[in-house]
Amino acid sequence: MPIPEDPSGNFNPRQSARGNNDKTAKYMLRKALIFSSISFISACANNSGVFRVGENQYQVSTRATWELGGRAGAKRMALEEATKHCAESGKSVRLLKSVENYGHFEGGTVDLTFSCE
Repeated sequence: MPIPEDPSGNFNPRQSARGNNDKTAKYMLRKALIFSSISFISACANNSGVFRVGENQYQVSTRATWELGGRAGAKRMALEEATKHCAESGKSVRLLKSVENYGHFEGGTVDLTFSCE
């Protein structure tokens, strides 16, 4: 059995093999908690990405639960995505149509149709 050491490399007689296992368990629990928190937050919002629906016409669909602003959060995300898409070609967004809905389980949804000018 190796001699227990502290992080500085010095011998630490108070640290046992069980102490190392406790630290490992706490570390793994912390990692699992962080991962599940990120998964929960990312499941609260999504978007379809921008896709072309006509000549210089694009659409993006977004969804956000109430934790992320519901309908207002979904519209913000849709406008951000549209602005980013148009900015990549040095143009600005022109909003053509916006369809907004809200449901208890799915949160706010927005279908945004736009052009870049």
